[in-house]
Amino acid sequence: MAAFYNEVKGYNRCGFPANLPDLLGEQMFEQVYPIAVENFLTTSFVDANNRSQYPLDLFMKKDGVLLSKYEKDYIFKLKASSMSLYEVQEVDRGKSMLLKNLLVDEEPKLVYENLGTEQMTKWSIIATRVIEDLDTKYCCSAAILKFPRELLDDILSRCEELQDPQLNPKILATLWLNYYLNLSDATLSERMLNFDGHQIRNSTLKFPLKAKLEQIAAKLDELENFVRVDDDYCWQIHRDSQSEQGLCLAGVIVDAKWLSVQTNSIERAEDLRARLQQELSGLVGTGLIATEDLDMEMDRFDQSDSGGEDFVRDTVALEQVLNYKEQYYRSMLDEQIPMLAGLSPREASRTEDGRRQLVDLLKYYENTEGQQELDTGMPAYDFTWIKEELGVEV
Repeated sequence: MAAFYNEVKGYNRCGFPANLPDLLGEQMFEQVYPIAVENFLTTSFVDANNRSQYPLDLFMKKDGVLLSKYEKDYIFKLKASSMSLYEVQEVDRGKSMLLKNLLVDEEPKLVYENLGTEQMTKWSIIATRVIEDLDTKYCCSAAILKFPRELLDDILSRCEELQDPQLNPKILATLWLNYYLNLSDATLSERMLNFDGHQIRNSTLKFPLKAKLEQIAAKLDELENFVRVDDDYCWQIHRDSQSEQGLCLAGVIVDAKWLSVQTNSIERAEDLRARLQQELSGLVGTGLIATEDLDMEMDRFDQSDSGGEDFVRDTVALEQVLNYKEQYYRSMLDEQIPMLAGLSPREASRTEDGRRQLVDLLKYYENTEGQQELDTGMPAYDFTWIKEELGVEV
């Protein structure tokens, strides 16, 4: 079916500025271009004789156009179809996906799709036309536009406000273009923030010991918000109290030579260096900070090979990232979340409205983790324990 898409390629009538491929990049342009083509081909125009004509009909009447029964059926159903917004509920990559229509109240459809599923993850949001073929199976049209899940509320409100399915392609393409044309080339760590709004940069703060380990341990036990772990020389630093349910800001380990602090931003590391330098005055030397962002750790994992040394190095990098995520998501349960109207996930789980918002939040996290796994090979975090602990089904 590529023939009738190529037939109109480059036409200004598709509504795109000539320099859009340069602005978006060729790969991104190839994602949005089929939407304009399909909208053009399936929109009726009044000709010079005041007759309503479809570009698709004109294409099929051209000399030399030979179409199979399946292709003719596809074109007929494409003309009668409407673009809509779908949530991907299940993915069998390279084969099919289960799609829930978010604009029309109907049962989810199992759609057979090959290439279109390769970049899909569970809970992805896409715009496409779902068409039933001659074998009574559902397939997607050539236009499949994938949206960041954080745009979902804005998209739904715009489509519901206008309530005109014929405008859906223009609305969806416009929102997609506005997002990606304004999107900077931010790295993963620039997009990922901790609960203080700081960029994620795993930071290690190290103080050389100037006193006996037992003296330093006794002093750390006295410090506010320091929680000792299993009577070992390990502590967690909590934000507000010594409750283990509170947000853990950092971990502390003391050995024979060093007091080491692990945290996830430079700002936290600097604050803790100033505090510990004062609190442990005379017991430790000058603190030093070393940092590494999440992108570097994931790049190391993604570029791994079978060598023994590299395997050990990449396993350590993977463990560091997974440990951070474990700490991040466990701390999240009792933190106020803007997407939950300022409630914590535990608080939100106690009301019907809160649980609906909580489901959306978990879908967002699962989709983000799935996309990250697809892009980098870094294993997605398993949210099963969070769902069980909060008593929600997603």
